[in-house]
Amino acid sequence: MRGLYKILLIVAGSIALYSCKSDEPIENRPTLVVEGWIEDGMPPVVILTKTLNFSTELTPLTDIEDYIIKWAKVSVSDGNKTVVLTGKYAPEYFPPYIYTTGHMLGQAGRTYSITVEYDNFHATAQTSIPEPPDVKDYRVVPSAQNDTLYQIEVLLQDNNPETDYYQAFVKNKVKSKQYLSAYMGSFNDDILSIGTYIPIFNGVEAIVEKFSPFYTKNDSISVKIAHIDHHSYEFWDQYSKNVQMPSNMFLTSVSWIPTNITGGIGYWCGMGCWYKNIAISDYISTK
Repeated sequence: MRGLYKILLIVAGSIALYSCKSDEPIENRPTLVVEGWIEDGMPPVVILTKTLNFSTELTPLTDIEDYIIKWAKVSVSDGNKTVVLTGKYAPEYFPPYIYTTGHMLGQAGRTYSITVEYDNFHATAQTSIPEPPDVKDYRVVPSAQNDTLYQIEVLLQDNNPETDYYQAFVKNKVKSKQYLSAYMGSFNDDILSIGTYIPIFNGVEAIVEKFSPFYTKNDSISVKIAHIDHHSYEFWDQYSKNVQMPSNMFLTSVSWIPTNITGGIGYWCGMGCWYKNIAISDYISTK
């Protein structure tokens, strides 16, 4: 219920998202919000909601599900095959209702389009899946600020002459069921150099009074580093800069976030991913 309550705090007027292709703000009315991704070797996952009106302050818990869209037609195409996704409850996600399928897996190098039809909403988007990142090494080191806290660092190799873009996600298995955008987790290969480790900070949870980007010795972490395209990077980079609190894009007072969704807001993101499970205690010296 914690995640469900948070969605009620959405205020469309405070979001004022803009399209990547336009400088005109979306009008203050209920708007379709698409959060969708497809990974290399994984099925597509799509979460659909609609924004609250600007005048809405709080909504009773019994009304929360009114803003989760459950009966949309969601189609994903790889150019050769089109699959209609199936909606289902999924408590490990926020909001806990997703559209997915067992009849399509993402493949690096391919382009995928999405179409969403619901009531008067019609939204489309397109994305491509890059190759998974080439992670050569990772390590856990004490924080320079506090020797009882720790940070995770990864060593990436990127030999592509063109610019590559990345987004880090973190799931703290002790505290969360889902991956959260890592604090300062958007970067491109401009910061990569031979032998340079990149810090992967803690995931940013929604509406917390205290936040630390570092890990404790009892944390069990799953790190996900996604190689993404430029449009997806624009979304996550701006989101990370403006939204240091939410785990979900609705819960924000940010003034501008790009979107690649035509007919709505949000993102449709192709990802080539590297995963690693890390128990912090395994890397702490007992000497």
